[in-house]
Amino acid sequence: MAAPSATSVGVTPASVAASPEAASGVGAGPPVGDVSVSQCVLDPSDAQRAVVNGTVVNHDTHMDDYTFTLTIDQGGQTVGSAVVTDDAVGSGATSPWSALGSVSAVTGAELTCSVTFVSRTSL
Repeated sequence: MAAPSATSVGVTPASVAASPEAASGVGAGPPVGDVSVSQCVLDPSDAQRAVVNGTVVNHDTHMDDYTFTLTIDQGGQTVGSAVVTDDAVGSGATSPWSALGSVSAVTGAELTCSVTFVSRTSL
């Protein structure tokens, strides 16, 4: 299994954030249910970056590559986003991932991260 990678993609306006139904893949249900977020915090060393952690649980019957988009919100406003890839996740396996997302206009309020798009490709 290759290490997950994350690429910051900057600020995504709320109007273009996809719904959780915007997912692609095959197998046991929509792949958006395979990705979860366990931590979403402002990076203590960089006020323009969020640290986001979570897991992918592959419910498919095949090894899969995952690419997913995270939206980072604060106080109901989208302040950033990130795209994560997690390759070669085995059938039934759980894979931890970590991402750094660019954020802007962040105040002291808590960040909320959500998965807005998942693509699962069977290998």
